[in-house]
Amino acid sequence: PEQQPTPTDFFFNSSTGTSGGVTSTNNGNTMTFTLSAPGTTANPFTVSVFLSVTSPAGAITALNSVTASPNPRIVPMAANPTIASGILCAGARSLTDKMRVGEITTCTYVTRDGIGSVQSLVSTLGLPQVAVASSISATGTFSSASVTGPHSVNLTGASSAAVGSTIQITGTLAGGQAFSGHSPPTFFSPFTMTIVGTPTVASTLSCVGAISAAAPLGEVHTGELVTCTITVRDGAGVTTGETADFTSIVSGSESPATTGGTGITAIADVTTAAGASVFQFNVTSPAAVFVGTTTTQTPFTTTIRLTDSGAVVASSPFTFTVFGRPTNASTMVCTFTTASGFTSTSQITAGGIASCVITVRDATGTTLGMAIDFSVPTVTNGAGASLTPVAGGPTLTSLITASTTAIGQAMTITGRLSSNGPTDNFPVVGGIVVPLSMTILGVPSENSLLSCVGNVTAFTTFVRVGEVVFCTITIRDDASVGTTGFAADFGTPVTSPASVVVTQNNTASLTNQQVTFAVTAPAAIQAFTVSSRLQSGTALVGGPVAVTIVGTPTAASTISCTGQQLGSSTALVRVGELVTCTLSLRDGSGPTSGLAQDFQTPTGTQGAGIASAFNVTNCCAVPVPAGGGTLTFTMTAPTVPLGAGLFSISTSLLTGGGGTLTHSFATAVIGIPTTASSVVCTPVAEVRNGATVLCTITARNANGATTSIASDFSVAVVGGVPTSPTLVPSAGASGTFTFTVTAPTTAGTALTITVALAAGGTVSPGTLAFQVIGTPTTASILDCLGALTQISGIVRANESVTCNYNVSDGNGATTAFVTDYTAPIVVPPTSFLSGPVRLLAGAQMRNLLRAPSTVGATFTVQGNLSNGGGTFP
Repeated sequence: PEQQPTPTDFFFNSSTGTSGGVTSTNNGNTMTFTLSAPGTTANPFTVSVFLSVTSPAGAITALNSVTASPNPRIVPMAANPTIASGILCAGARSLTDKMRVGEITTCTYVTRDGIGSVQSLVSTLGLPQVAVASSISATGTFSSASVTGPHSVNLTGASSAAVGSTIQITGTLAGGQAFSGHSPPTFFSPFTMTIVGTPTVASTLSCVGAISAAAPLGEVHTGELVTCTITVRDGAGVTTGETADFTSIVSGSESPATTGGTGITAIADVTTAAGASVFQFNVTSPAAVFVGTTTTQTPFTTTIRLTDSGAVVASSPFTFTVFGRPTNASTMVCTFTTASGFTSTSQITAGGIASCVITVRDATGTTLGMAIDFSVPTVTNGAGASLTPVAGGPTLTSLITASTTAIGQAMTITGRLSSNGPTDNFPVVGGIVVPLSMTILGVPSENSLLSCVGNVTAFTTFVRVGEVVFCTITIRDDASVGTTGFAADFGTPVTSPASVVVTQNNTASLTNQQVTFAVTAPAAIQAFTVSSRLQSGTALVGGPVAVTIVGTPTAASTISCTGQQLGSSTALVRVGELVTCTLSLRDGSGPTSGLAQDFQTPTGTQGAGIASAFNVTNCCAVPVPAGGGTLTFTMTAPTVPLGAGLFSISTSLLTGGGGTLTHSFATAVIGIPTTASSVVCTPVAEVRNGATVLCTITARNANGATTSIASDFSVAVVGGVPTSPTLVPSAGASGTFTFTVTAPTTAGTALTITVALAAGGTVSPGTLAFQVIGTPTTASILDCLGALTQISGIVRANESVTCNYNVSDGNGATTAFVTDYTAPIVVPPTSFLSGPVRLLAGAQMRNLLRAPSTVGATFTVQGNLSNGGGTFP
């Protein structure tokens, strides 16, 4: 500005060998010069401008200080491009083959001729042609309109309806010829671009670990490589986008970003289907489950934001739960819970389900574990199920079902890591894998049996006031076969009336074959029932157990004994027979009830023994009878006869203050006569008509004489009176009995007496037969005959004379005893030879006498009755 320059101030020089001056234009403000380009396009040429007067610093320095143009200027050599040229396009955001709706996309021509890449002038090129999406067009001019390439041109447009579609952009020469591209190197034409949508916060973020992919979403192990996936969405649904839509390095709004993770990578496009862009990035989870030594879990999140707005997308931040890497240091506890809530770690019902809880551990201690870290436990006599994490703690559960056919056997359970290696089983005790074991119990049914017994009385149906009664359920299954079970398989015992208190609830025996409980009897004599039922409420088929409360007898009780063979006599019994004794139970207040065990075993004197224990049939009626309850028992009488008062039966009280009850038999213990017994009657064989026959029975058996009673014998009389005479025992022990029979009044009538045993058979000597003899009078007739002469009234001297008494009474001929007569009266006396002699069964008496020795002498003979009964001719 200090002076007006002139053309002579400048000159130029060219690498082409051309030089010269310049011309002035615009009043000297602008200098112009011309030169010819080389004849080849192989290399550019240079043009330098110099001041005509060289300054001390040099012309170039001076020139460069006032112009932005390079000096020397390098002038490229432009060629005429051909259709071998190509085109490259890039979206304004991603600089990739993506075009967004409404976005300016810049395309650059890569010009070539038939030999290779060349530079070209804009004038040799045409605007790109856009296929498919007609709404897209090239606008504006080439960005290097006067320079020999590369040349770029902008594309704008594209409606939202075109999202997901592709377009083809083809470069053209100025004459309209389309580029065809070239390879190698590859230059496309047409160049294909995809029209992408505009992502919104509806886009989603989801992450999964490389080794925990099968775990629930968000669960990862420590130090695990995690792949996060962005699904591009807008308000209408799935759409397309660019990785740059979610990439930001703005402080506080970084994307992708992580909390707790490390090694986050750039977002990569992993799209596999048109119309739905999917991007991914990786991050490594924290190395520890917990923060330091606390139980606070290490936070781990990933965040994706929209690049333009910085807003987070859906599911972002994506929150992880960090889990450890379990080892066989893990532990396991299995628990079976009955329907009533009872739990057991050592037993389980057949078909029941045990909940097995695994506490996850690694070498350092308790940690967190995933279900996929473990396999289903190995089970014998049962079946396992998959594991389920327990919320809020480092545990997992598996449900194990016990076999229904292995009752009494053990179900074993072994935990397993999913790696299933040789050292992956647990629990481990002392370096050895020790499976958990649960004994399989049966399934009780209503066929189970209930029984009860008093703890003092030891009776099943009778107990004392206030006594504790222990009841036992013997467990049976549906087939009424003994099995096992839990106490909790049965409901609370039921009593009636309710005043009977259950003092001990169901308790299982060591073998689980029985369940016991206890009730306490009320304080009054009464009956009550105890029943049981299954936990489901089903009553046992055996029904309630009936129990009666009994009293405590004292010495106020009484005893009475009777023989069974002698008409319930309390004074007389038979040797060896059964004696029935009855205890009538009383206490100080009156009638009561009682038990056999209230009394000692009864004893008897003289060798008597107990035959049967107490019979309690009538011991304990409710209410108590007016006479009190009774206990009966039997004794065997002594085996030898005894006198009066020598045999007694006693029992002593063991309760109620003690005391002895005694029954003494006042009369005797008598024997048992047999047919060895005998009968003797007086007179023997013959009896005066109307006279009394006295008979004596002597009781005997194989051992000799014995005692007896009159009823042991029966007497049958034929012809006499009475026909069944009364037996009269002798004094004291009755070894003999007498009876009398009156003979018939008619001589010659048959009279028999037979003594028989009541038990059968006749006594010795059997039937006694008697001849009934008449009573002679002076009506008897005397008849004498000489032994030789046989002429009545004439005999020879010294002849033997037979004088016969023909027995007669006032009614005619009869019979007599020989003693009824004496020798005849002979006048004058003569010698008496014999007589009287009984003849003809007593119908005649014979006397022998000697006739006088004097011939012609006479003598008289007169019959004579005894005892002054008179004479008869």
